[in-house]
Amino acid sequence: MVSKTKRWLAVFLFVCISATLAGSVFARKPVMVGFVTKSATHQGWMIINSGAEQAAKDLKVKLLLVGPAKSDDIKGQIRVTKSLINRKVAAIAIAPCDSQKIVPMVNLATKKNIPIVAVDTAIYSDKVASFVATDNLKAASLGAKWLGKKLKGQGNVVMINGMTSQSTGKERRDGFYNYLKKHHPKMKVVQE
Repeated sequence: MVSKTKRWLAVFLFVCISATLAGSVFARKPVMVGFVTKSATHQGWMIINSGAEQAAKDLKVKLLLVGPAKSDDIKGQIRVTKSLINRKVAAIAIAPCDSQKIVPMVNLATKKNIPIVAVDTAIYSDKVASFVATDNLKAASLGAKWLGKKLKGQGNVVMINGMTSQSTGKERRDGFYNYLKKHHPKMKVVQE
């Protein structure tokens, strides 16, 4: 998993660098890129963060990796994003805690000609330069397909949702629920 994560993050760093250095073949000083992670302490994000650090090292890019301790701390994420903007980084990749509440930081970065790449979770703005993520609708529908088959289209299912203020949580909920509703209408889905 870590090697796939490293490759995935190498792609997003390449996108950041390409967006920044378009028209310039040589940079005189190391490119400084910010990565605003969703969580500095969550195990999954620690693996992704490690992959980002290795990808930056491989690409000889200075990476400023910052983020809140908890994946729901949008105020902390806004604070560290503003700090990266003030440091005048070349580009910022953000895995937003909240797809809508981070938009003012995207607007501020764009005004200062700093491209933003959304990572893992969409940012609800047309000013995002690129978006790198899993197809959460498809992944969730595959999970629902498996469950429907195992339960033979019958029974009750409790669906525990993630944070639906993030596009990932909303898409995972929608993909799972909509698949079961369409293909296994006899199954009752209770959402928490």
